[in-house]
Amino acid sequence: EAKDAATPPPPPPSTVFAYPVVDAQNNTLAPFTLDTADPNALHPADAVFDYAIGLGLPPHLRWELSEAVCERLAGRCGARRRAVVGTVPISDLGLTFELLDGDEAADGAYQFTKHNKLPPDFPSKLRGVLCSKASFPHVTCTRDRALFMRARLPKDPDSDPDPDSANGSTDEYLEEEVFVYEDEEVADKVADVGSRHGMDNVWADELTEKLCMANSAAVTCTRYRRVEFETGPITDETGASMGMLQLMEGEEGADAVYRFTKARGLSSAFGEQLLNHLCAQRNDKCTRGPTALLVHQSIRDADSGRDIHEPLQIWDDGNEPADTIQTWCNKHGLSPAMRDLLIRKVCDGDFKPGPLMEPRCSRRAPVLLQFPLSDENNRQLGLFTMLAGEEAADAAFAFGARNGASAGFRSSLMDHLCGRDEALTGQILCTRRRARALNQHSVMSEDGGLFE
Repeated sequence: EAKDAATPPPPPPSTVFAYPVVDAQNNTLAPFTLDTADPNALHPADAVFDYAIGLGLPPHLRWELSEAVCERLAGRCGARRRAVVGTVPISDLGLTFELLDGDEAADGAYQFTKHNKLPPDFPSKLRGVLCSKASFPHVTCTRDRALFMRARLPKDPDSDPDPDSANGSTDEYLEEEVFVYEDEEVADKVADVGSRHGMDNVWADELTEKLCMANSAAVTCTRYRRVEFETGPITDETGASMGMLQLMEGEEGADAVYRFTKARGLSSAFGEQLLNHLCAQRNDKCTRGPTALLVHQSIRDADSGRDIHEPLQIWDDGNEPADTIQTWCNKHGLSPAMRDLLIRKVCDGDFKPGPLMEPRCSRRAPVLLQFPLSDENNRQLGLFTMLAGEEAADAAFAFGARNGASAGFRSSLMDHLCGRDEALTGQILCTRRRARALNQHSVMSEDGGLFE
């Protein structure tokens, strides 16, 4: 019993975390250790940094080691997996800026400024402090502007860019990456890369739009093509400057003037003067009249998968976009469903090819039928118009009511409409015999009964 009482208790479990380490040549190094019970111990990522710097490990090895250690000590690491290599207190704002190992000073300064809504000149000042090697010897300072986006671009414009620049073979992607820095336009950088690899404007338009949409939180795209020509300052009648007129690559002068005047609410007369001024400087950009081209879009038929070689064009010529699309779809044998899809895309502004403007749509259905009519007494009633997808009963009743035609006339007109080929294809609807007439009080049928 005395011997048992003298036996010492077993030692407490070790609180020292140890992780084996090998270098790039597969040599075994002293293990990384950290006393997890020490309340004053460094954050694991900071401890790994000190360990790696002491052994002269290259950056990629210390980042890998920091990630591996924090995988095992997730509770102590929290969300941070790399060491803090630069700390700058902003005392007058009550803020503290921290830069992590491997992060570019310009990127960190820009994001900090943006997040805290600081003045535009703050990033350069903060970067100046961070890039002082005497104070922060391990801060990365290789450039003076923030990098907003990088990607590899596919050779096929229907494919998506690779935002990580790590996927796909050179058969699928261009070897050269696109980098977009602070104060740069995506359109300019895509066009620069494309021109060096023999890509055309259609390719550049497609990839620019995809990059702008996929990176909308990081980049601001004010245009979708590279600027080819820029006038001097344009002034109004009072002499106030309205900025400079920019002519995008491949853009017609009339379209550039249209964009400029519409954005500023200027008159058509001012636009004509401006177009004359522009054409005097760049006559090669004035190959057609003053009517602006609003949409110029290559289309693939969603039903058959075939590409339509003639692009869809919408002009600022007073015609309703839905009617222009209807004519184009009929010419190329496209279905009503495809027509409605294109109308929706055009009117919703989904097509943003190059610098062109969005057309204004007063309706979403095209004119399907239009012909003159007269009543039983040969009285001319005017032009009957019916929209695609409209009920024959409604169209016949509305036309008859406007022109004081008899119930018999309206019934005959409905029979005529429902006997046409368009009714067989579903473009004219003939689902009921009674019309719905909307007045300010209720919705009524032709015989006066209320519809629920």
